[in-house]
Amino acid sequence: MVVDPTGAFEWYADWTADVLPLYERLARGVADDRVLLDIANEAREEQPAPQLLFAAVHALLLGGGGGDGNDHENDQG
Repeated sequence: MVVDPTGAFEWYADWTADVLPLYERLARGVADDRVLLDIANEAREEQPAPQLLFAAVHALLLGGGGGDGNDHENDQG
């Protein structure tokens, strides 16, 4: 079943608003971005899409994505 995770990102933005303004802003941005919502929609139903998406991005930025952290450079050349 495909579920539109917009509501999950809006809820997450509200939940983090007072303590994590960066995550609030990111979540609101994702809630308005069809491509990112489609990516987040790949999560299993029992997985919280906002936390899963942000954890994946965090891991990739820190080089924990199985590569050297610069995998994006390989796609450009």
